[in-house]
Amino acid sequence: MAQDAREPEDDMTQQDTTSLRWQERASLLFAWLLLFFPIGLYGLWSSTLFAQNRKWQITGAVVLVLVVTSAGLFNLLYALLLVPLAIWLLWRDRDLSRTTFRYFAVGGGVAALLALGSAGSGGDGFGAGSCTEVQSQGGWTYYRDADCNVIGRMRE
Repeated sequence: MAQDAREPEDDMTQQDTTSLRWQERASLLFAWLLLFFPIGLYGLWSSTLFAQNRKWQITGAVVLVLVVTSAGLFNLLYALLLVPLAIWLLWRDRDLSRTTFRYFAVGGGVAALLALGSAGSGGDGFGAGSCTEVQSQGGWTYYRDADCNVIGRMRE
């Protein structure tokens, strides 16, 4: 009798855990694309979820986001938009285990805090330092901001 009581539980456990690879689960694939794009792109290209032209479109969108946000806004965009969007996608996936969701939520939260912490540093967030300086050249003095832009000049 006790064995009969365990069998339905085993069946339910098998139904809850799907046999799909993570690359075949759209919510996990998009979460990886949003949180850590190299793994997401690997998953995209090794999955059968999308046709070849759709894979190129998604890859192009990822590259476009990286190019557009390379101007110093990437950390803010990542922390305030991409991480919450990835966590929201996983939260909506009813087939995803809550443990996997918690791992992504904690990891994404830590990554967002680190990105926000480095967003105000004036550099690119990877320890490159600051470009702020005063430079003299050819009878002119140039003043540069943290993004290496000339913000003023004065004739000597």
